[in-house]
Amino acid sequence: GVIEADVAEVTDLAFTPDGQSLFTVGSEPEVKRWDATGKLVGKLPGGKAAFHSVAVKPDGSEVAAADREGRVQVWSLADGKLLRTIEPAESKPASAEWTEAVAKATQAATGAPGTPDPAEVGAVAYSADGKRLVVSGAGQAIRVFDAAGRVLERLEAESPVGDVRFAVDGGRLFMASFDNNARARSLSLERRIEAHEAPVAALAVSPDGQFVLSGGTDKRMRLWSLAADAVNEQPVREFVGSTEAITSLAIARDGSRVIAATADGQVSVWPFVSPPAEGQPVDPAKPVESVLSIPHETVVHGVSVSADNLKLATTAEDGVTRVWELVSGRLLQRFVGHAKAALDVAFAPDNKTLVSVGTDGQGRIETLATLRTVVSTNLVSEGESPVVSPITQFAYYTNASQAVTANAANRIQLWTVDNGQSVREFVGFEAGVTALAARADGTHLIAATADQKLSQWNLGNAELMTQFTVPGVVRSLRYSADNQRLLAAFDDGMLRVYNAADLALLYELQSDAPGRTAVFSTDGRRMLATSQQGEIGVWAYASPEAIRTFGGHGASVYSVAITKDGKRLASASADQTVRLW
Repeated sequence: GVIEADVAEVTDLAFTPDGQSLFTVGSEPEVKRWDATGKLVGKLPGGKAAFHSVAVKPDGSEVAAADREGRVQVWSLADGKLLRTIEPAESKPASAEWTEAVAKATQAATGAPGTPDPAEVGAVAYSADGKRLVVSGAGQAIRVFDAAGRVLERLEAESPVGDVRFAVDGGRLFMASFDNNARARSLSLERRIEAHEAPVAALAVSPDGQFVLSGGTDKRMRLWSLAADAVNEQPVREFVGSTEAITSLAIARDGSRVIAATADGQVSVWPFVSPPAEGQPVDPAKPVESVLSIPHETVVHGVSVSADNLKLATTAEDGVTRVWELVSGRLLQRFVGHAKAALDVAFAPDNKTLVSVGTDGQGRIETLATLRTVVSTNLVSEGESPVVSPITQFAYYTNASQAVTANAANRIQLWTVDNGQSVREFVGFEAGVTALAARADGTHLIAATADQKLSQWNLGNAELMTQFTVPGVVRSLRYSADNQRLLAAFDDGMLRVYNAADLALLYELQSDAPGRTAVFSTDGRRMLATSQQGEIGVWAYASPEAIRTFGGHGASVYSVAITKDGKRLASASADQTVRLW
C-alpha cells in the first residue's frame, strides 16, 4: 500500500522489530508512527527542527530521531514519553566553500539542485545489541553514546557525514560522506564505568587481565570485569572496611589477595573472593571483608607485593619503608633513611630487592636477606647533597637490574640497582618531567615534560633520538607488554597511542575527563584510564589499519547499509549509483 505522509518530503523511516509499526521523519519537527495497514496512529513531538533520521532500538523499547541541527531525541515506545535529549555537538562546521563545491558536484552529476548544508544533516543508528547509539551531524562530529546517554566516544570525520551505521559486530562504524566516499572507522571505547562517586585515586589490573580494581576518594574499592559483555553499572564485587580515601592499590601476583593503603595510615589486605560459610558454595558477588589491617602512624603513599606473594612493602609520609609478612602482617624490616615523605616503593623480581623514592630527592635501594639489610644505598650523584630535589618519577627496566629516576631539578639518571651507582644521565630537555617510562627490553627511555614535549633516548648510550611537541601536558606514560606501543594520558583527558620505535602517532582517544593514570591490560588488548569524575574508561585497542575508505562515487554518498552477515557494504550516492563493497 501507499502511506500518504502529508509532508513535503520523507527523509528516513524505520520499522519496529515485529514489523507492526513504521516510523517516518521528514520536513516537520515530529516523528510519525504508522500501523501495518498504513494508518497514522501517533506522533512523537520534537519542537525545534525538522527530523532527518530515525532509528528503532533492536529490542523495540526505544525510538531515536536526529534533527537537522544535530539534536537527538529518544522516546519510550511503550508510552511515547521523551526519555532524553542529546544536544548538538560542538564541531568544526562545514565551510561555505565546501558546501558550494558539494552542491555543484551533485548538480553536475544528477542535474538536480545541490545538496543540503552538511552542517544541518543528522543521522542516528543503534548497534545490533542495542547498547550503543551513534549520532552524526553538526559538521563533521560523530558521537557514540551508551544506553544511559553518556558519551563513550567522539570522532571527527574527514568530511561531513550524511549517514552512519554500526557494523554487525559493533566494532566499526560505516559512514556515508559528502566527499564522495564511504568509510569504515574502528571504534575503541567499549564502555565507561561509573566506578565511584568521587575521583578514582588508584587502579590495578588483575594478573590474568580479566578484572580491574578501582579505589576512590569516596573510600570504596570495587572490582570490575573487563569482559566485553560485562554489565557496565555493576561491579563484580566490593571490598569493604576502608574508613578513608584510597591512596594506593596492589594485587598479589597469584591473584589471591588485594591490598590497599588509605589516607588514615591503614594498609589492609582482603582475599580476592570472600571465603564461603561452612558447607556453602563461594558467592563471588558477596562483599569482601578485610582479613588483615596494618596500621601506620602517617599516610601511606605506596604499596608493593613481592613476586613470590609472601612480602608486602609500604612507604609512608614519615619517610620509613616497611616490609611485612603478607599472610600475618608481621613486621619484617624497617628502613629509615628518607628525610621526608617516601612516595613509592617497588619490589624487584628477585623478591629481596626494593627501591623507594621520596620527596627528599633520594632513591633508596634495600636488599633483604635473612631479615637484615645487606645493602642500603642512596641514589644521589657524587658530590651532590643527600637532600636534593624530590624524585618525581621512577621506572625499573631490564628485569629490574637497573632503574631510572627523574627529579624536580630536571635531572634524569640511570642507576644500577645492586650497588646504587649512577650509570649515566639523560640531557636535552628544559622543563620539569611529568611522566617517565623505560622499555622493559632496555632499548629506549621516554620522558614527558611540562613544556609539552616528548623526548626519547637510547638507554644504552643516553643519545637523544627523538624530541617533538605534543598537544598538551602528559601525565602518564606506559609501554605495552610487548614493548611495541606507548600509551600517553594527557591532562585534557586525551589518550594517545604511539609506535614505541619511532613515536609515530597511531591512535587518538577521547576521555571526557582528565585523569592521572592510564594503563594497558595484561594482554595489551585494552587500555584503561581513570577520571576525576569517578569513572574508568575501557578502550579496545584497534590498529590504525582498521580504518578504510571506500572510494569511487562521483558525488556525495547519502546512505550506507550493511548485510546481516557483516561481510558486505552498500552505498548510495547522488551520482545515481549504488555500489557494493
